[in-house]
Amino acid sequence: MKVVMISEAPPADPNEGFYSKTESSEYVKSTLGLFAAAGVHVGNIQDILDLGIYITTAVKSPKSGYMVSTEVIKAQLPLELALFPHLKVIMLMGDVAKKAVNMIKKARTKKNIIPSESTYKIRGNDDYGGDPGTALLHHDRQKSADRTIQARYGC
Repeated sequence: MKVVMISEAPPADPNEGFYSKTESSEYVKSTLGLFAAAGVHVGNIQDILDLGIYITTAVKSPKSGYMVSTEVIKAQLPLELALFPHLKVIMLMGDVAKKAVNMIKKARTKKNIIPSESTYKIRGNDDYGGDPGTALLHHDRQKSADRTIQARYGC
């Protein structure tokens, strides 16, 4: 895998998730739409995986409200990132994903990799660096993020 996209949380219904067998899953339909808007034509999640892009969530249980507590994020950090030693891009889609990756990095380096400011204040900054050779993207401008990935990594 070259790219990992991390969204916030899975849906309440497991049949609506990214990797469900349900073709009409809202998560899958919206994801395919985002790729189509970026000019990347894929028909299903397997096509996205075949491009070297893995999609996951920052927490593994559905959100019970608007916010996800720090305790829940800590307990459910996306540990599967360690499974992909050759990543080129980690795209964070939302504040929960940003917080989770900051927690992982802070545990190793004692510093956040992304500033703990409000998203609107850091929107102009797409690339925060990270481990050598890996770009870390965080913003809520999906089309811009998709273009960035295409331009830099040919995905």
